[in-house]
Amino acid sequence: MRAAKQGAWIEFDAINDSVPGNIEEHVAFVKYMKDNGFLNQVLISQDAGWYHVGEPNGGNFRGFTDCLRSLFPL
Repeated sequence: MRAAKQGAWIEFDAINDSVPGNIEEHVAFVKYMKDNGFLNQVLISQDAGWYHVGEPNGGNFRGFTDCLRSLFPL
């Protein structure tokens, strides 16, 4: 909150609807910022994609829909 009060953007990352409780936790973070008047300084990211060094074909692809499908509706 101190950083937000000084004008910094606050990022909530690693949104992942396949992790139990993750979406609800991020909803609480965003609601806290809104309730304190700092929603306009929030950046949301889901840290998705797929390239993992050393894994065949770069690993398993994780889509870019968790925010739209799970977080934003709440």
